[in-house]
Amino acid sequence: MTIKRKYWLLAAVLLILAFVLSGCSSAANMLTGSSWPGIAASETTIYVAFGPHVYAVDPDTGRDIWRFPDEASRNQTFYAAPAVSEAVIVVGDYNDSLYGLDPESGNLIWTFKNDSGARYIGGATIDGDRVYAGSVDGTVIALDLATGDPVPGADPFTAGRDIWSTPVVDGDVVYVSSLDKHIFALDADTLELLWQYPPNGDPGDPEMGAIVATPTLYHGILYFGSFNNRLYALDTQTRSVLWTYPTDNWIWSSPLLDDETGFLVCGDLDGNVFALNPDTGAEEWRFKVDGPVVGAPVLDYLEDGTRIAYIAAGTSEGNNLYALNLETGTLADTPVTVEAEFTTRFLFFTTGQDTRPIQIYAAPLIIGDLLLLGAHQGNSPLYALDKNTLLDQWAFEPAGS
Repeated sequence: MTIKRKYWLLAAVLLILAFVLSGCSSAANMLTGSSWPGIAASETTIYVAFGPHVYAVDPDTGRDIWRFPDEASRNQTFYAAPAVSEAVIVVGDYNDSLYGLDPESGNLIWTFKNDSGARYIGGATIDGDRVYAGSVDGTVIALDLATGDPVPGADPFTAGRDIWSTPVVDGDVVYVSSLDKHIFALDADTLELLWQYPPNGDPGDPEMGAIVATPTLYHGILYFGSFNNRLYALDTQTRSVLWTYPTDNWIWSSPLLDDETGFLVCGDLDGNVFALNPDTGAEEWRFKVDGPVVGAPVLDYLEDGTRIAYIAAGTSEGNNLYALNLETGTLADTPVTVEAEFTTRFLFFTTGQDTRPIQIYAAPLIIGDLLLLGAHQGNSPLYALDKNTLLDQWAFEPAGS
């Protein structure tokens, strides 16, 4: 199994965002149906949104349990990570719809179609009996989890630009980031705007960049990165910035706060991975990987009890998977180059096959003893490694796709 290739995909996305940031046409209208897989899991099942289908995958065998829809459509693609609950799986497509699926069978329970034709890039959030989601026209909606109907009294909120992130729910407040360079705090019942950062028109407003990633909320503090090469700690009670941390490049990855070490861990598009003191923003350590860090790190333990972070790097020229000791910021294991198999065909005939490294942009995911990696290139959108040895276990190859 394998993963590699040049940075053309990320470069294309960044070029699109350059237009967004300069005030040109919306990325919603410029993106094509091409992205990395959206991955989520329950305790027993892996869910993968990629291309024309959403798949349920058996973690023991790497084989699909079901896929939605049964027949692929040229006009429908899925890349947003599914939101998982015991009763309903919620996933958005690159057209204009959210779907509620039965977790066991993949049968359709409900469909919500927005009026604007806007696609869903970020995943939805399930909170109790409600679903919150944002689309690329900047609209945030609240739906009933069981029916997919809009929540009565919750009129959609519209930001100034695209929403590519997943909403964060904290009790009666929903936090959403936007490419319009704001964090919005919304009433969870009505979706009315409670406050935003930065506030508009104040003389002291900071110069903010677009915010792509989902913020991380911890003990009333929102941690988020921006395309102005800054990581922020925003107090949600005082609505003031506690500190900022300068980075070498844009931040696409969501920060992750580790209870064990007390460090806030994140990465930038120059491949810098850093751990910060979440109270002060002081740098604890920094490590350089071989490519841009797009997905959030995932935390775990080695068999000897070492606390580690798995970091995926979007490179096809070097190592693309790292295990870092969270205490020291040093390598906890030898870096890995994951590779993908590529098969070329003419009509129904295989004309060639090779194996080569590719970039990993999706955030890693752990289920049981497996470390899952999503890939947008090659024959397989999902790879499973043993999280302790980083040896290949299986590659998921969708049947009939």
